[in-house]
Amino acid sequence: MQPALLIFIAKLGLVVGGSLPVVFASGWALVFQEFGHFVGTVVLGLPVALMLGIKREAIGATFSVGREPSLAIIGERYGMDSPEGRGVLAEYLTGTLFGALFIAIVAGYIASLGIFHPNSLAMGSG
Repeated sequence: MQPALLIFIAKLGLVVGGSLPVVFASGWALVFQEFGHFVGTVVLGLPVALMLGIKREAIGATFSVGREPSLAIIGERYGMDSPEGRGVLAEYLTGTLFGALFIAIVAGYIASLGIFHPNSLAMGSG
């Protein structure tokens, strides 16, 4: 699995590198979005998970927003068979399955209301 992750991350880096001017043009909106990711996962999610008795899996589940780069980092550092790997994989699968359904229904409805700028909807949907 490690060589496949290496190839995937290299491809991801090439794709992101070409879009850096767009990322820089986002300015403070992107900074605040990432701050929200930090507050939501580390400040709120991790303490709640620890209070519920979830131990090392909580590290993987609250490590980041649970996208492909997070899988690669946790997989490289701890291995996907570790509790951290199970946590990040569970969060990735939950976000991919239920998140896609949620975004398809709710974001489409909110976009039709016309109260948010399309860029903010794109950032909110990941």
